[in-house]
Amino acid sequence: MSLSLNELALAVKNGEDRALAAIEDLNDPCVVVAPGKTLFDLAIECDNRLVIDRLSQNKQALAFAAPIEDDFQAGINFHVSEDGVEYPIDTIEGYLTKTFGPQLNFARTPLLSACRLGNRYAMEVLLKTGAKPADKDRLKLTAPELCFYARGVDGVREFLQAFEASGQKPFAANANLVRELLAYPDLLEQLKVCAKLGAPVQKLLFCYDCARLDVDAVRRTLAGKFDINKAITRFLNPVQEACTSHLFWNDRLPGHGYYAYHLTKYIGPAGSHSIHVDNDLIAPDGSNLDKLMREAEQKRRALEEEGKRLTLSNEDAADQLQKRCAIIDALMDAGLDVEKAEDKLDEDFFDELKGMGLRELVTHMKQFGFDGARPVQKAAPSSIQTFWELPVESLLEAEVVDEGPQWYLELVHSNVYGPVDGVTVEVRFGDEDGNTGQWQALDCWAQTLDRDGQIIPRAKVPNPIVEEMPWQARYRTEPCSRPLPASISVRLSGPEHLANVALGDWVLEDEVAQD
Repeated sequence: MSLSLNELALAVKNGEDRALAAIEDLNDPCVVVAPGKTLFDLAIECDNRLVIDRLSQNKQALAFAAPIEDDFQAGINFHVSEDGVEYPIDTIEGYLTKTFGPQLNFARTPLLSACRLGNRYAMEVLLKTGAKPADKDRLKLTAPELCFYARGVDGVREFLQAFEASGQKPFAANANLVRELLAYPDLLEQLKVCAKLGAPVQKLLFCYDCARLDVDAVRRTLAGKFDINKAITRFLNPVQEACTSHLFWNDRLPGHGYYAYHLTKYIGPAGSHSIHVDNDLIAPDGSNLDKLMREAEQKRRALEEEGKRLTLSNEDAADQLQKRCAIIDALMDAGLDVEKAEDKLDEDFFDELKGMGLRELVTHMKQFGFDGARPVQKAAPSSIQTFWELPVESLLEAEVVDEGPQWYLELVHSNVYGPVDGVTVEVRFGDEDGNTGQWQALDCWAQTLDRDGQIIPRAKVPNPIVEEMPWQARYRTEPCSRPLPASISVRLSGPEHLANVALGDWVLEDEVAQD
């Protein structure tokens, strides 16, 4: 029975028997029946189980997604890196469709479509027939991530149950998903059964155990092959978590009022220091802006009051102190590099601990060389350093190296998850009178990846890079004659995660004077 694509689509939508016969007549079931929608997508959307069963027997159909317009990808990457993806996913999908037009599609395989649409039957069938949960859509989301952002915790729970029943080998867990699930310990345990935990996930979960003061879990991890010093980054530091449970405070995890009590009392709850208004809610003429600002301020004040009402009994405070000290002891027994750990903490971290009322913890840590007990190696006068935090957990570190008659600037662009491709880094220098030179683009002279502690050149890892590996790219100016500039400006641009990011001027005069 031969049908046109429009007739076939209608038959699938209406659940007509002739749809199956027509599919048998197709030379290739990988067809698009509407803009951005494949035949498989339509069957999942309509829950036509007979067609789902039939198409799932075709390996090509399992991996087929509607073709995309590459011209949109740079813009999509920028919006996702700036705004992120949050539950419910309808918000960012609606915004992107409004921005790029109704012809936009998200390049989802049948499994990704089933996860997005919440079709559990299709999800189970597809996983059993070998569909890959690691495939990503245009938002860089995998199947379990789509389940979470589309349907929340229930969606992830259904996916993990279907995956476990499918008999597939464990999939690679994404650190972004794991961080979303920190608020749900039961789901984390289920995830561990179904997924492989790469180095970034292991580091995150270890810091989480430190933050929730689970001494036994910390010791179990350290008793394995876990390298404590590789878990120390500027974004996640086991020492910081053991002392303040910052992760609970920042993500407002259940129990944050208990675990992060001292931090909350000292600086207030997360989100209580500023107000935010969603631009999408502002009327075109701005007539409702004042109202939105007042509502945002009310929310901020409510958070402040929430923090003021927190209490912690003397017994709980003593129990916390004992556990924090025990975790510090465990870290030291595992060979913690105190200098590296302290280097990744804020300069006034230990003064803040004292301000929080944790002087006994500071005293306990001093025996290991923390907080000035260890001789501090001051930076050589010839080195001036700073850094900027960028979107999507990227970092840009800068160092001016003074070699007497000449000096040069070195920049290190890093990301904890993987390469940030297509970025142009430019600098310009200013003198004491405020005059600035021309912007000059810097060449990237080295890129490296950290695969479970092994540093390897970026060029030796073929694209696409699926696993998460910390990445660094190094840039350097040509040697310049003295004197040093009074200020340095840096900007980044490119088609990928960063676009026209201008960083504040780095003024060197005061730092040079101190040296």
